[in-house]
Amino acid sequence: MALSGTAAVVIWNDVTPEARADFLAWHNREHIPERVSVAGFRRGRRGRAVSGGPEFFTLYEVDGPAFFGGDYRARLDDPTPWTRRVMPQFRNASRALCRVEFSLGAGIGGYLATAALPDLPAPGMALSGAVEGAAEVLFAEAPGLVGLHLLRCDAAGSREKTAEHGLRREASGLPAGFLLVEGTDANPLADIVAGFAGMMAARTGARFEAERIAIYRHELCLGAGEMLPPLNGASTPAPRSPAEAAG
Repeated sequence: MALSGTAAVVIWNDVTPEARADFLAWHNREHIPERVSVAGFRRGRRGRAVSGGPEFFTLYEVDGPAFFGGDYRARLDDPTPWTRRVMPQFRNASRALCRVEFSLGAGIGGYLATAALPDLPAPGMALSGAVEGAAEVLFAEAPGLVGLHLLRCDAAGSREKTAEHGLRREASGLPAGFLLVEGTDANPLADIVAGFAGMMAARTGARFEAERIAIYRHELCLGAGEMLPPLNGASTPAPRSPAEAAG
């Protein structure tokens, strides 16, 4: 479906083999529920790589960039004990705060391709028209395509130092943006990414390349305020209050 909100947080990471089980338990039962309990965070999803990498991709859909401050920033500066144990086991991690430049689709695909975009034309009507036109062509030609989303990185916001940032082994440097393509089948997604990049280059006359393409199988999706039952001995965050959920 079209992304819920006008902002997103995207995260890629590997994890050390000895910490994989702990990572998955933490991510399922504490971390994603904690994030989607933050005001403005509508949905959190995780995928596992079937092609390319890093192994895990996480997407948070957010009402808007204003919600990157406040409660979310407070959580970043006060990691839970479980987070402090797991995050140092991350490898090849990267994280970006993004604005949603364009999003079209319906439903959630079983597979999702991610691609880095080193350059993006300046936002405006010309870019919006080119993206919409290219997306419509792809949806008409690819029956398995269910979502296409273009994100523009907020480089300054993404690089702000927080307590959590200090726990991760995070790769340096961010591209201008990212392309996310969702589908019911993994096989055509790389070709759809390439087709979109080619059409955008032709329609905008600007350099438009897709790099570091990886394909992920969706594993988990939680909406705002949702959480799984707690594990024995694990503390999980309290859900948002009704007033916060309404906001």
